[in-house]
Amino acid sequence: SGGNAVDAATAISFALGVVEPSMSGLGGDGFYHVWDAKKKRSTVFNGTGPAPQNIQDIHFLSERMAVDGPLSVSTPGMVGGVSAMHKAYGSLCWAALCKPAVNLANDGFFVTHAYRSFVLASKRKLMNNCSSRLIFLDKDKIPLLGDKIVQLKLATTLNQLAEEGAESFYRGSLAEKITEDMKAAELIVAYDDLESFNPQTQESISVNYKGFEIRQTPPNSTGFVMLQELKIFEQFDVSSMSLESAELIHLMVESKKQAFLDRERFGGDPLFVDIPIDDLLSDSHAVELAKKI
Repeated sequence: SGGNAVDAATAISFALGVVEPSMSGLGGDGFYHVWDAKKKRSTVFNGTGPAPQNIQDIHFLSERMAVDGPLSVSTPGMVGGVSAMHKAYGSLCWAALCKPAVNLANDGFFVTHAYRSFVLASKRKLMNNCSSRLIFLDKDKIPLLGDKIVQLKLATTLNQLAEEGAESFYRGSLAEKITEDMKAAELIVAYDDLESFNPQTQESISVNYKGFEIRQTPPNSTGFVMLQELKIFEQFDVSSMSLESAELIHLMVESKKQAFLDRERFGGDPLFVDIPIDDLLSDSHAVELAKKI
């Protein structure tokens, strides 16, 4: 419709939140990485929400982090990240880019194999919540291929988001409605968490791999892991190895394992922990890790 890549990414982000209920939703997070060809620079719009401010007041029954249920929910940052990206680079109006998602939620989308897999894996969770049970199941059963999933309340939310913008999601009437629902669902995310959230604008990180500059999202993303994998893998001569050989696969897997060990050591939020990103992406570190393979 005459827009640019950022307009497309904005519209797609909201549409995915409708048709991929297992991920990508308004309650989630995201990193949005934009290359500006004119300025020859890339910018990352970090829409990852922090833990709720009163998380320290919660006494956990175990030392493990909750992976589902009310205690697993962080402050939603996706809407803020997409909005920041759109404000910086979008050319079409915000409302027009939200409308396709509104229509998908209102009119419904057809059940796919991927959707059925999601419901099969998550049926217990969906059954435990009255709203999810009514929306995503068909009389407590997995919907058939081609059935329609209609989400009228989500359409209402998206329509208000289209009309009032992201500010309403965090510091307006939409934020107040969301807060009421979060409280009813026994989440510890509160209005103050929404109100205080602002997306970060960051520089990307990069390495040189065989003459190519490869850029990634910086911490608190663990994008550095992929860059490390490339740096480690680059230490080996693979020109004589066939594409599907055990030797080549071994090197790729082991490179990934070494990088993921650093992910466990150093992955975190730079506002709270020190992440030696220059050292992690250095040639000398890649050489040392390659020696362990």
